[in-house]
Amino acid sequence: MGTMIADGLVRSGWSRDSLVMCARRPARIEELIALGYVATTDPVAAIADADIVILSTKPKDVGAVLVAIRDHIAKGQVVLSVAAGIEIATLDAALPDNPLFRAMPNTPAGLGRGATGFAVGPRATGSDIETVRRVLESVGLAVQVSEDQLNAVTALSGSGPAYVFLLAEALQSAGQALGLAHDVATDLSAHTIAGAGAMLVAGMADAPTLRHQVTSPGGTTAAAVDVMLDSGFLDIIERALTAARDRAVELGQAR
Repeated sequence: MGTMIADGLVRSGWSRDSLVMCARRPARIEELIALGYVATTDPVAAIADADIVILSTKPKDVGAVLVAIRDHIAKGQVVLSVAAGIEIATLDAALPDNPLFRAMPNTPAGLGRGATGFAVGPRATGSDIETVRRVLESVGLAVQVSEDQLNAVTALSGSGPAYVFLLAEALQSAGQALGLAHDVATDLSAHTIAGAGAMLVAGMADAPTLRHQVTSPGGTTAAAVDVMLDSGFLDIIERALTAARDRAVELGQAR
């Protein structure tokens, strides 16, 4: 996710050599340098003079990173964590003099089409919030929420791409069952999902309105939608998101 955010910043006009990346493996450092980034294995060197420090390590490694930088980070440097399940209180215990943020991006950020919820912690000023918002908007939509809502964000948009991919699988499989060739069913399902999503993002109308516009009474779409609704489709989605939210809570408490 760190590289996705860095790529988004570059697309937004930041120069690659103004972004210092940090990784543990020398091989990864070589890859980042080959991409044009400044890279180091030393987290202290990585945060020197940085306006914003982004923690994108695996959650299990956050503690070690905080120990490494806490005596070297400058007062007032903004810290943004995108490590899943790491609460702002954990960051605050190690970095009591820094403005803190926590965010939950998703994988479409790699294409600049992400959806991210972020929460604001202690000591953050309005200027800090706008800085973090600009960083996150470099990879897509950024929405501010309270920290206790981030588990719901995880369930909806953080895990959401997997639900869409599952829908694509189902459409593809069903299309093949109806006699379409594999590549035809694959292309039609992918472009149908992409096109419908683009209509929503463009604000042509809300989801219920768009659905009703394409669902003529007694028509083919109505026949399909009736099967979905009668089978408990809406309840399945709600139960799925609830399960994801509850698991996010469990994982957070485990740390």
